[in-house]
Amino acid sequence: MEYRAKLVELYYLRDDLYRFSRFMDTLADTDDRTHPHEYAERKLIQSLSRKIFGVELESDWEKWKDKADEIPAAALELYKEHNAMMAQRKGDEHVI
Repeated sequence: MEYRAKLVELYYLRDDLYRFSRFMDTLADTDDRTHPHEYAERKLIQSLSRKIFGVELESDWEKWKDKADEIPAAALELYKEHNAMMAQRKGDEHVI
């Protein structure tokens, strides 16, 4: 749920690069699912990194600033992809 909510934020707040910078600032070092907000932010950055840069995790803020206009569209694509995964699983939990 956190992952999906963050994707929606990035799509609808498309002119608010500050929101994305907050996700980058708190980027967790590990994939620890016991901290859902940090876990979702890390997975979000990883998903966007793959979609925009073709790498597992881009953590260089300067590179992201150059791609700011691509983030909302990529977030929407990821949201739609996640919807499709959920539909296939018929609402069962899906760990990102």
